[in-house]
Amino acid sequence: MIPQIFKCMVSLSLKSKSQPVKRPQLCFSISALSFSSLQPENPIPKPAVPLAEYLINHHQFSPEAASKASSSFAYVKNPQQSDLVLSYLQETGFTKTHLEKLVKRYPKVLFVNPHIIKPKIKIFQDSGFSASDIADIVSTGPWILKRSVDNRLGPSILVLKSVLGSNDSVAKLLKSSGWFLKHDLEKTMMVNIDFMKSCGISPAQIINYVFIFPRLFLLKPQSIVNSAKRVEELGLDRNSKLFLQAIRVLCSMSLKNWELKRELFRKLGFSETDILAVFKRSPQVFCVSEKKIKQVTSFLITAANIDFSYVVRFPELLIYSIEERLKPRLEIMEILEKKQVLNKKPSLVTTFKLPHKKFLEKRLESKNPVAVSNYLINQHHFSPEAALQASSTISYLKKLHYLDMGLSFVRERGFSQCHLKKLIRKLPGLLFSDVDKSIKPKLKFFQDLDFSPSDIADIISLKSSGRFLKHDLEKSMVPNIEFLKCCGISSSVILKRLVKFPRFFLLKPERIEDLAKRVDAMGFDSMSKIYLPAMRVLTSMNSENWELKLDAFRCLGGFQRMIS
Repeated sequence: MIPQIFKCMVSLSLKSKSQPVKRPQLCFSISALSFSSLQPENPIPKPAVPLAEYLINHHQFSPEAASKASSSFAYVKNPQQSDLVLSYLQETGFTKTHLEKLVKRYPKVLFVNPHIIKPKIKIFQDSGFSASDIADIVSTGPWILKRSVDNRLGPSILVLKSVLGSNDSVAKLLKSSGWFLKHDLEKTMMVNIDFMKSCGISPAQIINYVFIFPRLFLLKPQSIVNSAKRVEELGLDRNSKLFLQAIRVLCSMSLKNWELKRELFRKLGFSETDILAVFKRSPQVFCVSEKKIKQVTSFLITAANIDFSYVVRFPELLIYSIEERLKPRLEIMEILEKKQVLNKKPSLVTTFKLPHKKFLEKRLESKNPVAVSNYLINQHHFSPEAALQASSTISYLKKLHYLDMGLSFVRERGFSQCHLKKLIRKLPGLLFSDVDKSIKPKLKFFQDLDFSPSDIADIISLKSSGRFLKHDLEKSMVPNIEFLKCCGISSSVILKRLVKFPRFFLLKPERIEDLAKRVDAMGFDSMSKIYLPAMRVLTSMNSENWELKLDAFRCLGGFQRMIS
């Protein structure tokens, strides 16, 4: 290299003096030539990977979850670190569903050093939480991974345990209200709870409210104290079970909104005394919207026929939904009263206040055979005997609307009162079930086989009809009837035998064909009236019994030639 540089310099020096060599330029050239080969090359950075592609291809995320995460970060620059994060979380009990939920809510977790995440998970493990609970809590509130273990997570978990008593209760709360861990609970929650206890509120009610109204316990303590004073000024005693509810209501409303709500009641016709009575009996009513209070009040006064005094006595009615509770229950009670199936008419407040399950049990699902029997006698003219028989099997009031539809449906299709009595006595469940799912398909089946309405009524009301009404007729009866028709047996003969021996038609089609072959081999003509009875007789005995029967005839002597 040096000799070449030297030759270059000599060559330049021999050039004309009119073209002097520019030393700075020469020095630069020499420097470049001398050290360019000694300088290290810059490493080529690895290209960033699209985040959505990485999550789908490397960790089998759903396209929806991957797309949501990539809306915040388009690329992942260090997939190896993200792999470590996801692998660690999987090892601690996170399922793919947990990981997708976590990454969708907090995609930045993919770029966090695993050593930063581990202490946040460990504090829950050391506190005795199960792996599944930890995964549920963190994936629901991923900001937990950004909180200090010593200053926030650890102390908050200890406070919640002291209040709620168990890890299960703490986990239940944090799964829905994980933001508790964002606050200094010693300065908010514990101060508020101590004040509530000093007011005489029981620990059980406090714990219940922690789950129902968790944000109440994170309010500034002075706000709780001020609201408690106002509640007492409004006439509600601390010993009342509604005292804590009243505190919560006033905490949720500004003084301006409180006055607007009182003005609303005044416009609806409530006096000041009425308004205070409403608050003391049901503070929650003051959290109901103005629109709903107007609509429910109007409904109760017009549709339910009650006055303001009734609403003042039972203001909790203003909380219920018109469409989901008040109106449907009012209609149900009117129907039951009209059909005379109520032994005693309950009060409106009882009707409206019962929880949904209890209402069904007391009004629709409880057994009341006497009411059902009276209904059948009075509304459908059943004999006392038939009505009693049906009501002993089906005695639920909620089935009556099905019965009305069922009886109406079959009467329109030719069923007489005699048919109905037989049917209700033998198969009451059929009429008390959904018409479209039970009766209608059965009737259509026989209609498609060209049976007349009177024939269908005879078949359905048979004592033994239940045998084939419970089977898949398309797989058994249809192929058998078609086969018998192909053998030359008339529809009238088939119907006669169907009414008399329904079980025969439910045999497997292969069995019917085998019986026909055996009867043919014995010399029976398919056009004979005894062809079908012969087949049925063979179904009633196995081969051993058949041979025993033949032996009996052989012993009689005179039948030997006839048998052979």
